[in-house]
Amino acid sequence: MCTFFLIYLSAYFFPYTLGSGHHLIHEALLSKFQAWDFILKLFLVKFLFSSLCYSAGISGGLFMPTLFLGAMIGTLTGLLAQAIHPGANPAGAFALVGMGAFFAAVIRAPFTSILIIFELTQDYKIILPLMIANITAFMFSRRLMSGSVYEQISEQDGIHLPTKDDFETLEKLTVEEAMVRDVKTLQSNSTVKEAMTLVNHSEISGYPVMEGNRLVGVVSTNQIGKACAEYKGQCLLSDICTKNLIVIYPDQSLMVAFHLLNIHKISRLMVTSRLNDQILLGVLTAEDIVNRFGFHIKEESKADVIDQHLEKMEKSG
Repeated sequence: MCTFFLIYLSAYFFPYTLGSGHHLIHEALLSKFQAWDFILKLFLVKFLFSSLCYSAGISGGLFMPTLFLGAMIGTLTGLLAQAIHPGANPAGAFALVGMGAFFAAVIRAPFTSILIIFELTQDYKIILPLMIANITAFMFSRRLMSGSVYEQISEQDGIHLPTKDDFETLEKLTVEEAMVRDVKTLQSNSTVKEAMTLVNHSEISGYPVMEGNRLVGVVSTNQIGKACAEYKGQCLLSDICTKNLIVIYPDQSLMVAFHLLNIHKISRLMVTSRLNDQILLGVLTAEDIVNRFGFHIKEESKADVIDQHLEKMEKSG
């Protein structure tokens, strides 16, 4: 409620910052702004209320506000350059570069920013200063804060978007570290009715089917239920189980496991020995991968805190 009230006050006393600000960007690019105090107000009010809206969970879009803020920063820089050196380029050129640099810093997409600005201008002369500004802004923003604004908002909403570091972590972690070893199995010579009794009220949705100690297939609770109704529970599990198995080995990475789960649209992988695919070592699901990944990240965070504490102790000592 407070957010809406503050936005109302802003709209009443300073209505220029409402909406996408497309017309103000257009005027900035045409070098029509000369009053630096007005541009500074535009930037501060737009920045404040864009941040306030997102911190309150009000979605209003980030693309145009980012370009707007960048254009205002660029215009201010252009007016300062003209005050120092009257022969400097018009403020509109600085506004263009400012749009690109601010976009690169906030969204963390420097090359996308260069392409957008080039599409707007079709001017090769702007490319070099734009590239320098973009890379500089990108490097400084990475030092100040990790992740783009979209990643920060997702974290605020409890959603962790995968990063390059996450993929590297999944490549390092192995299947053996995440798989479930204590696996509930079903025998291939069991009837569907017997299997239904064993899996009834279980939260597990799929089971390895064994012939003695050899893995011969996998069966889901849906398959068991359907066969129980269709054949009155008299057929054997060996008749209904899936025999073309997608298996993975203990020394393979969790990234490979995720890839297999995704491309084959399956919920679990049978972990088998490299020497013999019929020797079952465990089962791996997407939930197991996420749990292991979360535990690893948590332990790394603890280690970082301990390292920082030790460094402080060494400096103070």
